[in-house]
Amino acid sequence: MENSTEQTRRWLKGIPYEVAFWRSYYSSRKRRKRLFEWSLYGKPCSLDNFDIQTFVRSLTAEADEPLILDVGCALSYMFGNIFDGREVKIDYIDPLAMFYNRILDDFSIDRPRIRFGMIEQLSASYAPDSADFIHIRNALDHCTDPPAGSDGSKDRRDCLSESSSGRGCPRGLSRFSPI
Repeated sequence: MENSTEQTRRWLKGIPYEVAFWRSYYSSRKRRKRLFEWSLYGKPCSLDNFDIQTFVRSLTAEADEPLILDVGCALSYMFGNIFDGREVKIDYIDPLAMFYNRILDDFSIDRPRIRFGMIEQLSASYAPDSADFIHIRNALDHCTDPPAGSDGSKDRRDCLSESSSGRGCPRGLSRFSPI
């Protein structure tokens, strides 16, 4: 079994390949156009087997603006940001944010900037009980420690607000690992 230093070293070796993939995608107008057609940014949010629209509606009944995180998002913008016909702010989070934001700037892309953060250590960026919903999809390659990123870690649970769990949302719902 690998120790965490070896896992991190292997993850770091993959960063140039991930950045090159997204740079090549965004540098081609044709591929970028297809990506944006496939992306859910600017479209109603929907998830398989979970009524996210009703869930967010229940949050906005009590709060001005829910805090929704899309963790390990890369540059795909696959999590819709329209709820009940209005745009809701999503915090897009990825450990490669610095590289991705540069790609967005280099190609003058009008999309929200990505914030640095790691699945395994969300509590370093978000206070306990601050997030209302955490979305994670196809993001284990954005972890230095995939088992920790997929196991429903206490770190992720701590960031979720108590109000989330009482509204039909399993505390820490993500695409691959309900908590």
